[in-house]
Amino acid sequence: MGNFYEDLDLKPPTDEELGFMNRQRVAGYFSTIFIATIVALIASVIANLITIMNIVEAISYFVAGNAMINIGVSEKKHVGLYATAGTGQILVGVLALLTLYMDTIGIQTPAGAVIAIILAIITGVVYLVGAFCEGKAYAKTIAALDWTLAEKWNVYAVLYIVANVGFIVCIILSVSGVLASAGIMLWVDIGLIIFLFVVTTMKPVYLSKTVKCLEKSVSVGTNNEQ
Repeated sequence: MGNFYEDLDLKPPTDEELGFMNRQRVAGYFSTIFIATIVALIASVIANLITIMNIVEAISYFVAGNAMINIGVSEKKHVGLYATAGTGQILVGVLALLTLYMDTIGIQTPAGAVIAIILAIITGVVYLVGAFCEGKAYAKTIAALDWTLAEKWNVYAVLYIVANVGFIVCIILSVSGVLASAGIMLWVDIGLIIFLFVVTTMKPVYLSKTVKCLEKSVSVGTNNEQ
């Protein structure tokens, strides 16, 4: 007796039925974010020597932020998370341009210095919130395709906040004199630098894996349709 289901001419389920996103389009956005992230990281390092690279860094943040917002808007999923993440990226781009401006003209008045500090604090807070939302948004987007990678994105979101908040707290403690010992400061600084480096490199690695996962799912979906 044959299998009854073999006689049925069933079409493969659509993306909407599976609850997935338009994987080909989203893969393109993620590829854009991946490239922009790599360029921004390289530009931020070179900017310490060549200040004009702040413009390249800023443009990279703008491109990544726009791609993040587009994912949420076009897919109509996790819109708030992607909007917050994209806004944070764009504000960091603005901060990069502000840094270039300050380096060019200098801070000429105490009021200008206060304004610059306030803007840096606001931008920093928004960026950290955006980075957390970014990791969470990626986790929710990829969860249906790769649960393990989604969990990695969730861990990244938490570690990124911990690393940056730890760095800020360390600076405050140093300025206040709590960590006055040179020996303690040295080991704390080394530990934070290593921690920040590891967490920072997690993002492009996970973005690359996310792009590959989406592209693979697109390929599988195309083969099923054929």
